[in-house]
Amino acid sequence: MKVVKFLKPWKIYSPGDVAGFEEDQAEALIKAKAAEPHADEKAKPAAK
Repeated sequence: MKVVKFLKPWKIYSPGDVAGFEEDQAEALIKAKAAEPHADEKAKPAAK
């Protein structure tokens, strides 16, 4: 699961909302610039 913070409205979410999604969906939202990785996700160490 990947947590994102919304930058634009998307479905039931408003800018500033934080939600968790499967990796593929989260990456699609980030690529579309509808969301960005949540602050906690940015600081998360890479999996080994």
